[in-house]
Amino acid sequence: MVEVLNIKVDPRRLPFLLELPDIYPAYHMNKKHWVSLVLDGRVDDSFLYQLVEDSRNLCQPGEQLSDLQPNYWIIPANPSHFDVAKAFAEHPVLEWHRKNKMEIGDGVGIYMTAPIQSMLYFCRVEQVLEGAMILRLQREFSPEIFSIDRLQQMGIRSVRGPRGMTGDLVRKLEEILRLEK
Repeated sequence: MVEVLNIKVDPRRLPFLLELPDIYPAYHMNKKHWVSLVLDGRVDDSFLYQLVEDSRNLCQPGEQLSDLQPNYWIIPANPSHFDVAKAFAEHPVLEWHRKNKMEIGDGVGIYMTAPIQSMLYFCRVEQVLEGAMILRLQREFSPEIFSIDRLQQMGIRSVRGPRGMTGDLVRKLEEILRLEK
């Protein structure tokens, strides 16, 4: 008898994961999005925990990563803890903590929590460091464009932690960026 755990994964990571020992195409699941891990101690605990966290983020209803390349994320920022506007006014590049699998080239919207409650900034991941990433500001928005009410209409219920943007949000964001070119 062996313990097995099914994990949802980003389909782009699937070939890499299937090359690792004790990771197989998922049993009784969609093999394009899921893998099965044999829990016999050969999968490193920290790697396993990261896979579980990634799987949880991918399984959030209505908040999955879009199928578009690169990935698009939305992350919260508390204005009472960090003045993002001042930081970007001083320099268009910020170092930001990184919890999810944000990669170079990914788009990142910075959502300002209460009292602002709006996604005010769009950045690209320029560099990935250990536990951090370098974000380059691409565009600043007025608060009404991506207010919490508008985000909710596009499938983002809340922004309490880093999560993938919905397809509706990505399309609206790309439409705005395209019109500016």
